[in-house]
Amino acid sequence: MNSKLTILLLLLGFITQGQPFIKVKGYKINYIDKEDRKQGEWLFFNQDGEIKVSCTYENDVPVSPVVIYENNDTAMVWLPSVGDHDPFVLYAGSERFTGSIVNLTDSTYLEELTFDSTQYPKAYSRYLRYRDFTLPPVFYFAQKKLIDELATEYAQSTLRFNKQVFAIVSINSSGLVTDVQFPKEQNSLTAFEESELQWIFINLKRWQPLFKRNKSGPSRVKVQNGLSMFDQ
Repeated sequence: MNSKLTILLLLLGFITQGQPFIKVKGYKINYIDKEDRKQGEWLFFNQDGEIKVSCTYENDVPVSPVVIYENNDTAMVWLPSVGDHDPFVLYAGSERFTGSIVNLTDSTYLEELTFDSTQYPKAYSRYLRYRDFTLPPVFYFAQKKLIDELATEYAQSTLRFNKQVFAIVSINSSGLVTDVQFPKEQNSLTAFEESELQWIFINLKRWQPLFKRNKSGPSRVKVQNGLSMFDQ
């Protein structure tokens, strides 16, 4: 990370104080505190701006059930973790099925299901879909388009970016940008242009962080000509 970006990221704390929440239809939600921890009611959206997940945070930790929605109805509820266990309730029509994920490591787990997958194949198929439920990171919680925001920022810049811009943006679990890279093999930027772009990307509105299974996490997004694509 170059010295210019390091200084910008040190200033990020001051920048994000101006956007500690997002506004959706007049409501203020998705708060972060001065330590960038998630607080209060949070909603997560798909790319079309539809609510897919709701939960309440206290100091970055979910303190309420994590509810996943399908067609505005409850599809699955993750109850607060108990040790290494993540209990859940799966909704399938008028029926409910329960179980738990036992986390062994960050990438391995056991399943404890209270229903027979062979006896209830449709419920099991539904469980698999929501067990691996993922919402990729999306700019400003899908309430604004990244391409429009970048166009506005480019127009206000003293530089004219009439060339392809390819960036790799690192986003933390609260949706804040922690790093921006412009690979030289995919860009033809001067040092001044790169510094200006770093400032622009860091000053953009907050991203919705990656959401996987029942929690948010860090991720990387590739941005090319104002369009984003989830990397990892």
